[in-house]
Amino acid sequence: MPNLLCELNSMLLLGAASFASSSVSSGIPTYQVFRANGKLEVDGLLKEEAWKKAALISNFKLPWDQEKPQATEARFLWDSDFLYGAFRAWDHEIVTWTAPNHRGKIAVTDHDRVEIFFAWEESLKNYYCLEIDPDGVVFDYKAHYHRNFDPSWHLTGLKVASKILPDGYVVELAVPLAVMNELGFPVSASGFTWKVGVYRADFSLTQPGKLKMLWQTWIDPGLSQPDFHVPSSFGYFEFVKK
Repeated sequence: MPNLLCELNSMLLLGAASFASSSVSSGIPTYQVFRANGKLEVDGLLKEEAWKKAALISNFKLPWDQEKPQATEARFLWDSDFLYGAFRAWDHEIVTWTAPNHRGKIAVTDHDRVEIFFAWEESLKNYYCLEIDPDGVVFDYKAHYHRNFDPSWHLTGLKVASKILPDGYVVELAVPLAVMNELGFPVSASGFTWKVGVYRADFSLTQPGKLKMLWQTWIDPGLSQPDFHVPSSFGYFEFVKK
């Protein structure tokens, strides 16, 4: 176990210089999703060489709080079948407390978690959300602007693995491209672009049943109150062949 944790931490620190922070002409941040150069196993270990070469998102922000955020890193890769994601969240207090009235996958809304949203319309008329806690429990739902949620929706074929570490947790996922294509998202062997939001909910229990909520986001949506469910919190994922 110690060797695995050391390898995992060093691996996730590699490649920071490759963070794709370029912007398209509209000024919206763009992340380049590189094509994986080998098979990826969704096991929460991130042991494959390809992860070392994936571009890094590490500049998560706390737009609504003055304190320094706990570190979060995210990487993404793709192949002919999946979009792969790897989140590393440093966390001194992992919270999986659940309100008594929250059952099933809704319980994730009380937990520490990482989040990724997908949209193909600027208006967010239809978009799709994945929220995944440190134990790998998924809250998946369909939504439309503003904050109209359909938790009955389920992303068929999604793969998720997680691993809790002494200083935080890892979440790894694989989103099936064929299913996303059926939902209207472009998919092509030559490359394509989606609108994507990447986030983290970092919670702590200030007293039993009382949560302190810190909301981290890849892109500051420019709002006075916390809200990820707005067009300004989305950037672009550019899937490239290299």
